[in-house]
Amino acid sequence: MNNTVKINVLLTILKHGSLMIPKRLLIPKTGFAQLRGEGLIDINKINNVFYVKVSEKGKAFLINIQSGLN
Repeated sequence: MNNTVKINVLLTILKHGSLMIPKRLLIPKTGFAQLRGEGLIDINKINNVFYVKVSEKGKAFLINIQSGLN
């Protein structure tokens, strides 16, 4: 049985290259962002592509986001 729940979230890429994630999805933690629902967000930037790995309760998702910044 597949218990995966998919949600669409607008992630805003700021001019200086950081990724803004809606506060309603986050729980403040030291050193990283934790999703509500026991998930983690890990962000890596290679060239102008952000790779966002969202792990939620043991499940991992990879989102490829083109930044469009030079």
